[in-house]
Amino acid sequence: METMKAAVLVGPRKIEVQEKEIPSVGPNEVLVNVKACGICSFERRLFTGEKCIGYPVVPGHEASGVVVQAGEAVRRPLAPGTRVALDLLNRCGECEFCRTGRGNLCKYMYRGKLNLLGGFGQYVSVPSEQVFEIGESISFEEAALAEPTACVIHSLHRANARFAETVLVYGVGPMGMLHVIVGKAMGLEVGVVDPDPARREIAESLGARFAVASGPDEELKPVVTNGFGAAPDIIIVTAPVLQAAQSACALAGNTSRIVLFGMFPKGAMMDADPNKIHYSELTVMGSESRTPLDFHTAVCAITRGIVDVKPMVSKVAPLDQVEQALSEAPSVDTMRVVLSLND
Repeated sequence: METMKAAVLVGPRKIEVQEKEIPSVGPNEVLVNVKACGICSFERRLFTGEKCIGYPVVPGHEASGVVVQAGEAVRRPLAPGTRVALDLLNRCGECEFCRTGRGNLCKYMYRGKLNLLGGFGQYVSVPSEQVFEIGESISFEEAALAEPTACVIHSLHRANARFAETVLVYGVGPMGMLHVIVGKAMGLEVGVVDPDPARREIAESLGARFAVASGPDEELKPVVTNGFGAAPDIIIVTAPVLQAAQSACALAGNTSRIVLFGMFPKGAMMDADPNKIHYSELTVMGSESRTPLDFHTAVCAITRGIVDVKPMVSKVAPLDQVEQALSEAPSVDTMRVVLSLND
C-alpha cells in the first residue's frame, strides 16, 4: 500500500499529520500530487469547531499540483506532469441549482461522498471537470489562489459590475484586498473602508483610489462621495461585521448595488430602511462561493497575468506546521498562508 502525508482534522483544534493511503483513481477522476494549498477562513472555522462537516476530515480547498494519473474514461489530455489548479468542492450535478448553472448553491455539498476537500494531503483524486490546467507561467502558490479569486469574480458578477463603475469595498482583510486587485483588473474604480491604517495603506498600494477609516455614517458618507465624485455604484461588504452591512445601506445612492460577501454571526439581524431601498431602487444581494465558470475565469485571469495574486501570498509554511498556521490569528502580515506539500 502506497501512502502519503495528510493533515487530518480529528476534532475541534485537533489536527494531526498522518500517513494515509494514496486515494484510488475512478474512471472519471484525476489523481493529483498536491504542491500547494491555501489556508482560508473556512479551514480556520473547521479547525476551531465553529463549522463541522464531520470527523475525521482532510481540510483544504485552495489547492494546486501536478497530475499523476488520469482515469480511463477521462477524455482530456491530462498527461502525468501537467500542472493544475483544483476545484475541491464537489457538487451533486443533479439538484435544481446544479442543473441551472448555480452549483455554488448545491443542496448536497459537504454531504457523504460530496465532502471532498483534501488539499491538506499530498495526493487527492478529483473529478476531471474540476481540474484546470495552469501552464508554466505561474507558481503553485499563485495557482492555489484561483479559488478565492473565483469567489471574488462571482461577487463582482453578482453585482453586475461594469467597466469604469465605482466599487466601495467595506473591509480589506484578505478577501477585501482581492476585491481591490480583481476590481482594478476589471477596469473598476475602487475605494475602501477599513479601521486598520496598515491595511488601508496596502489597499492604496494595490490601486485603491482612496482608503478611509470606518466611522459614523454621517461622517463617512461625504468622504466616500467626494472620493468617487458620486455615491458608489457598488458596495461590497467583506467584513463579517453587522455594522458594516448596515453602513452600506446608509452609504448607498440611487441604484447602488450592495453585495454581502462576508459571513455574519449566526442569528445576526440587520436593520435597513425599506423606504430608502424602495425610493432609491437599491439592490441588496448575497454572494456565496463560486461556480465552475468563475473558477475557469480565475485560472485564465491569473495564468494570463491579468490578475496578479502574488501580493496575497504572505507566507509559505510546510505541512508539519499546519497546526501553528491554523492557530495564528490573521494579521496585516498574513494575507494568505499557503501550505507547501512538496515531497
